[in-house]
Amino acid sequence: MAFKSSLALANIVLLLLVLVAMNLSLNNASSSKHRFRNVTDRMALLEFKHKIFDDPYGVLITWNHSKHHCQWQGVTCDTKHGRVTALTLPGKSLSGSISPHIGNLSFIKLIHLEENRFHGGIPQEVGCLFRLTYFNLSSNKLSGEIPVNLSHCRQMKTIGLFMNGLQGKIPIELGSLEKLELLYLYTNSLTGEIPSSIGNLSSLSVLSLSYNNLEGNLPSELGFLANLSFFTIGVNNLSGAIPQSIYNNSAIKFFSITSNLFHGNLPADIGSKLPNLQILEISINKFHGNIPTSIANLSNLKILEVSENKFEGQVPGNLGKLSNLEMLNIETNLLGSRTSGDLSFIASLTNCSYLKILALDENNFGGELPNLIGNLSSKLTKIYMGSNHISGAIPGGIERLVSLFILSMPNNSFTGVVPSDLNQLQNLQYLNLGDNMLTGKIPSNLCNITSLFGLDLSSNSFGGDVTQSLQNCQNLKELYISQNNLSGVISPQSFRMSSSSSLVYVDLSHNSMTGTLPVEVGKLTNLNIFVVSYNKFLGEIPSALGGCSGLEYLSMEANFFQGSIPPTFVSLKGLQYLDLSSNKLTGEIPRGLQNLTFLKYLNLSFNDLEGEIPTDGVFGNASGVSVVGNSKLCGGIPELQLPKCIIQRKRKKNHLVIIVTSTGFAVTLIFTALMLGSTNSTAGIKGTIGYAAPEYGMGLEASTEGDVYSFGILLLEMFTGRRPTDDAFVDGLDLHNYVKRALPEHVWEIVDHSVSSTEVHENREIVDGASGTEVHNGKRVVEKTKGKNRNLSNEINNVQTCLISIFRVGLGCSEKSPKDRMHTKEVARQLYLIRQAFLS
Repeated sequence: MAFKSSLALANIVLLLLVLVAMNLSLNNASSSKHRFRNVTDRMALLEFKHKIFDDPYGVLITWNHSKHHCQWQGVTCDTKHGRVTALTLPGKSLSGSISPHIGNLSFIKLIHLEENRFHGGIPQEVGCLFRLTYFNLSSNKLSGEIPVNLSHCRQMKTIGLFMNGLQGKIPIELGSLEKLELLYLYTNSLTGEIPSSIGNLSSLSVLSLSYNNLEGNLPSELGFLANLSFFTIGVNNLSGAIPQSIYNNSAIKFFSITSNLFHGNLPADIGSKLPNLQILEISINKFHGNIPTSIANLSNLKILEVSENKFEGQVPGNLGKLSNLEMLNIETNLLGSRTSGDLSFIASLTNCSYLKILALDENNFGGELPNLIGNLSSKLTKIYMGSNHISGAIPGGIERLVSLFILSMPNNSFTGVVPSDLNQLQNLQYLNLGDNMLTGKIPSNLCNITSLFGLDLSSNSFGGDVTQSLQNCQNLKELYISQNNLSGVISPQSFRMSSSSSLVYVDLSHNSMTGTLPVEVGKLTNLNIFVVSYNKFLGEIPSALGGCSGLEYLSMEANFFQGSIPPTFVSLKGLQYLDLSSNKLTGEIPRGLQNLTFLKYLNLSFNDLEGEIPTDGVFGNASGVSVVGNSKLCGGIPELQLPKCIIQRKRKKNHLVIIVTSTGFAVTLIFTALMLGSTNSTAGIKGTIGYAAPEYGMGLEASTEGDVYSFGILLLEMFTGRRPTDDAFVDGLDLHNYVKRALPEHVWEIVDHSVSSTEVHENREIVDGASGTEVHNGKRVVEKTKGKNRNLSNEINNVQTCLISIFRVGLGCSEKSPKDRMHTKEVARQLYLIRQAFLS
């Protein structure tokens, strides 16, 4: 009985083992089947990685064989089949192209690859992704056309391809994507018309096509998009009238068609047709007629922007009903009639408690500015009223608009004084009251507005001392006070010149300011434009202006400046415009001005300048330079029609004799420098054989570089005792090569004994005979001896070093090519250093 029980138990155990084995076999078979399915996804992902050549954040490091691909960063799989359903790698700065193998991810639903650096085209294989619902490749560098095959992705709800370089037309086939809700194609280079098939996208709520090159009329079928709430097609070349069917789409909340060629009137009943409208942007088109009064019925409207059209008539006086209005921009139209009452609508705007921006520029508004402007929204930040016909005094109460940071009302007919209460606008950054008829003094308390960086009071009738008005302006970057009656002296304290200033643009022109410009003007290190023309400034132009390295525009004409043009101006590498005309400037034109690459306009006319005009750079363009009224100028390009310079080169020998005493004997060394200048004589060195620069033989005009060559030859002659025409110089040998071959080991063999003195040579022989000599690194080195011979050796070495240095200066000056010769300043510096070394 026990045996039977044991046998039965064994059979049960065996049966269990068989069942376990069968289950494991089934599981292994299922697992193998899943792994087989996953091979396609894995290989597609690896091909995707293979096309990426830059992964700065290392996000694809995990894409290797050590992990299952469902665990790779950015990859999402479903739990049932283990298939890839999402590829999410936005903003990773990945560079490369998109592999066509992405079309093998047949289970994928979401592709997030926006904000990377993918280039090339969008592969047509994307059309194989039948389950795809979200496709975002925006903000990359993609090119080519939008794949027609995208129309095969019938589950698609979102397409984001904006901010790329896509070209071609919008595929008509996209109209078959019945489930599409969001279509973002803005900021590309798309062309052609908007296909009427877009009207078939019954689920579409967002259509964004702005910033392309689309053209033609809007298809009326767009009015069939009953769910469309966001419609932007601005900055294209679209034209024609807006189809009435679009105005009938009551779902639209955001309507932007700016910068196109649309024309026609706004519907009189627009206020009832678009009840949900929050943003209406139709600026920069060709709309005309009146602004409909029904627009005040758009109770949800936040932004009303109709600028740069041809609207006319009066602005509706019921706009105050727009209680949510934040921005009203009606500038650059034909609104108003240049009469009183044109601005009466401002009274209703006091009910718009959320109003932040009010732009009325460039219309025909006349009359006075209503006093209740100070009752506008405390949230108001910007007021633009320039280029109208508004008259009368600037009303009080503006100071109550405490959030204001831009107040711009130029080119009107305002009279009276600037209200002193404006200094209470402590958030004000830019104040423009230019081109009006304002009088009195500039309120000094304006500079108490510490946030003020831009002030334009030009073209008015302000008077008084400008220093007193503006000396406390600490943070100004832009200052325009030209064409007034301002006087006074610009002191170092003006505009805080005594410390580092933030001033960038300064225009003080057409006033009556006097005195000299302080050297502290050079501390305006951020200066870009500096205009002081048509004043009464005198004295020399501060050379410190050359330190304003960012200066591009410098206008100082019609003053009483005297002295020379500061040579420091050649350091203004970014200078584009320079006008120093109608002053009392003297001296020569700094030749370095011709090296200012960006200088395109130079006016030096009506001064007392002299000398030769350069011919390179701006001087080579007759339309870009003016030098009339300077009778002592000569040369220049033929178009300037000036006389040729008459050149004389005088030679003067200044012998500087330095006697150095050492242990009972004297060493005399003579340095000879040639001083060259020009007068009005016809005689000169230019034609002297052997001394004239080689380029003179080709007919070139005399130049500083030619002078340097002559100086070098004379220097070599005086220290060798040989003329450049010496009979010994044959078969290609000349004075320059004669010296060059001797340096440095054989310098004593070419030195003229009358220059280095007989005593030097005798003492050299004493030293050589006593201790012997050797040559090391090109210099004669005398071995150390005791007593007197040691002193003699040091002395001889010093003379030898000086002679070698002098010969090298002579060689550097007498190079064949002018561009290889030493500059005159470098010559003077080297000779000075040689003298100092000898004396030491």
